[in-house]
Amino acid sequence: MITGLPGTGKTVAVMLAALRAILADGRKASWLVPQRSLTDELDRELEACLCGMLNWWCQRIRCSCVLRLM
Repeated sequence: MITGLPGTGKTVAVMLAALRAILADGRKASWLVPQRSLTDELDRELEACLCGMLNWWCQRIRCSCVLRLM
């Protein structure tokens, strides 16, 4: 369980842990949210996380990448 004030990155921390489990361990994950507006917000946060991770990786290997989630 993660606790903290609003806007401190709790959702992003859990998203990254779930992504790691999916990518590294081959697991599956479900994300349940109580409201549609929260789903839209989570989509934006996930896209930002993935873009940030991709940009970091591309800088390390000196390539240019473009990520667009649909």
